[in-house]
Amino acid sequence: ANEDPKDQLIEFRMMSCLLLATIFGFLGSLAAATCERWGWVIGTFSFGVANAVLLLNYSRLFLPHVRRRFERQLAGISRQQDALLQEVHTVQRNSQRARVV
Repeated sequence: ANEDPKDQLIEFRMMSCLLLATIFGFLGSLAAATCERWGWVIGTFSFGVANAVLLLNYSRLFLPHVRRRFERQLAGISRQQDALLQEVHTVQRNSQRARVV
């Protein structure tokens, strides 16, 4: 697709950070469990799960670069719709002229 390289970099950075936060949350919970710090186990495991949920639902998040992408797609679809409507009107006019003659 015609994506802005800046937006691609933002998306890569966001997904990478979410993935790292997920991994380190789970690793942190394992480390806390070996030290028998059960409060930390719950906290770091929850942190890992929360980041995993964000990562899995990333495409549904309302983020500025995602909004820009949707706005560009909407503008393209609107242009296509305008072109199709013009074609339909032209065909209708030609059809009406053909009936009159």
